[in-house]
Amino acid sequence: MTKRKIRLQTAIILPAVFFLCFSIFKYPVECTRCVDETLKTLYNSVIPILFPFMTISEILTVLRMTGHIEKTVGRLFQKLYRIPQCVSGAFALGALSSYPIGAVTVTELYKDGSLTRNEAETAAALASVTGPSFPAAVVGTLFLGNGRTGWLIYLVQLFVPLVLGVPFCRFFCKKRTGASRIKKEKKQADVLSVITEAVSSSSIRCVAVCGTVVIFTLFSERLIALTGVTGTAKAIINSLFEFSGGCRNASLLPGALGTGICAFSVSFGGLSVIVQSAAAMKKEGLSASKLAVFKFVCGTISGAVVSSLTYIFDIFEPSVSAVRAFSYVGGQDPFHAAALIALFSGIILRIRYLILRSR
Repeated sequence: MTKRKIRLQTAIILPAVFFLCFSIFKYPVECTRCVDETLKTLYNSVIPILFPFMTISEILTVLRMTGHIEKTVGRLFQKLYRIPQCVSGAFALGALSSYPIGAVTVTELYKDGSLTRNEAETAAALASVTGPSFPAAVVGTLFLGNGRTGWLIYLVQLFVPLVLGVPFCRFFCKKRTGASRIKKEKKQADVLSVITEAVSSSSIRCVAVCGTVVIFTLFSERLIALTGVTGTAKAIINSLFEFSGGCRNASLLPGALGTGICAFSVSFGGLSVIVQSAAAMKKEGLSASKLAVFKFVCGTISGAVVSSLTYIFDIFEPSVSAVRAFSYVGGQDPFHAAALIALFSGIILRIRYLILRSR
């Protein structure tokens, strides 16, 4: 990293940290309320989906069990996007789960030697999509009061990267002239050790994701309180930082405007998702700059498409009777409790593993 980049990061991060610390000391009640609501959101809609799929993703990637998906659509991916067939499995996992599974899976493929650096950085942008749980169930049904709108947002945020990814990937990924990167030779993996390691590492990663969401949500809410913006500007600021809060505020806006901002927020993911993906990629020396630019462009186009379709077709119009905020009902669902128990068990296993390795 050059000195210029270090200075730029310092100039951006330090004021943000001081602002956040000042806000916590100056407005402790408001900050506590914001964190409490964010944690309830994570408990209800993020952890029960994110943690199991993170574990499944790592197991499937390490054991290379996505072969059926790769055989089915892998050749099409290779022909259209000039990237190896294994990326189709990463895209499928991302499309069924949540952020940042796609980018994490691609990073694992690069670590395994299946992708070159350039291919991995490009494929991470393409595979960085989200599953139907949040767009369809939370945004559509809970926020907008129309399940069709949620499924529309989900399908558009998948369709736009697939279309835009053709020129994007073909520009950055050239045809391989030979074995540009040799796969690492591995011994036959022990299934039990792979599962244990996947659970423990996914637990730590899930906690890191939740912590990132809390920090970015708190920062955006205090920034909005400082500037005093409302309505559309508030929804856009929230969407730029963290997509769940952006969707919640966008759902309060009328008609096509609100659904368009919701679509932008889901497709872009916010700086929170970019940071989560970048953190996973940086461990293997990969850059997330392509991912950030690609996601912003996809978010803008997705917002325009969904807004236009909502304006033209009445079936996607949000309902005025929609629930506009989360309710804390997670304790009534045993699946939430099971996910949390597995999460904390994984953390304990991870700590035990690190202690044993240090001896």
